Amino acid sequence: MVLFRKDRKYKKCCLHNTKTAKLFLYGFAFLLKQRSLSLFLLSANKGRTVVLVFSVEMKEKGDSIQKVFQFCYKLFLISFYYWLYLLKGIIIYSFIPATASLLKTSEQYLIKENQEDISVLFRENYQGYQSYHFASFVSVMFVILSYTVLFFANRSDHSFSLALVIVIIYFMLLFVINYTFVLYYLTNGIKEWRNLFALAFVSSIKYPLRSLYILFIMAILYFLFTWNLVAFIALAPCIYGCGITTSFIKFSPPFLKK
Repeated sequence: MVLFRKDRKYKKCCLHNTKTAKLFLYGFAFLLKQRSLSLFLLSANKGRTVVLVFSVEMKEKGDSIQKVFQFCYKLFLISFYYWLYLLKGIIIYSFIPATASLLKTSEQYLIKENQEDISVLFRENYQGYQSYHFASFVSVMFVILSYTVLFFANRSDHSFSLALVIVIIYFMLLFVINYTFVLYYLTNGIKEWRNLFALAFVSSIKYPLRSLYILFIMAILYFLFTWNLVAFIALAPCIYGCGITTSFIKFSPPFLKK
């Protein structure tokens, strides 16, 4: 007698010897697309009758949990290599290469399901964007100067300080949106900076909902930074990479040739 369980339904069939039971097991495993089955020998009667119990559901649940842990582990690896390569260029010269590599690696892992080692993917992508060190320097300098002016403007008692703060915040938001679009087009094969900035500026106006989504992701990162610095270091890169990658899945502007 063979007793097996699948989708909480039980079926029975009579087998007369262990060889038949083995053949049944092989055929059943093939029908289940060669999944691993837990086999328990409960009783035997002179080698003629065998009782088998197939535990499929527990194995499937275990595989699902394992896949979730592997997925989270890969995301943490992406965050780790982002900070590693960002520090490799002392932040100033690696800001754009590291962030572009973050988006490209996230796309390769999440969308294209590339199973290659994360370290290899990130290194190859970083080497492809390593020539943009001057643009990284300009971008980081803009951010530093903007925060410096904003810091002193908040502590100023002049009548125009509030207007200055609003203007600085406005330009910083524009920078974040356009910077993300620039990285997106950069990872999609557009290399000339004149075209990158032009496309990013047009896209930020033509696709306002996507621009708002970028700001929403940045708001999450800002909240994470103010809440817990350790959580920000561990989660911020993968949140940004996954958020931007998934939001641009169906994004296909007519002026982008893929």
